[in-house]
Amino acid sequence: MNQPSITIPSNSRLVSLFRRYSRGASATGILAGASVLVGWLFDIPFLKSVIPGLVTMKANAALCFILAGVALRVIENEEATAGMVAKIVTAVDRAGQPIAD
Repeated sequence: MNQPSITIPSNSRLVSLFRRYSRGASATGILAGASVLVGWLFDIPFLKSVIPGLVTMKANAALCFILAGVALRVIENEEATAGMVAKIVTAVDRAGQPIAD
């Protein structure tokens, strides 16, 4: 039995809205993670936390933010392959592991 396929026109306003949101979320994650890593690298206290005055974000969590932003950007790309996405997700998983003392 043939399953009906659902197609969404690429010029749909809703699709365009979701793509803009995806790009914005990706950029936000990358920028937040990068600023925290710069804070750790140069020992700048107000860059070590996403919101000043709160606890600091650890470097591996910042790396996860960057990788998650990259993964979101890759997934949004229509030419992305499952292998590319799987490698990024694996990197996010590995980066999120606690660092052994």
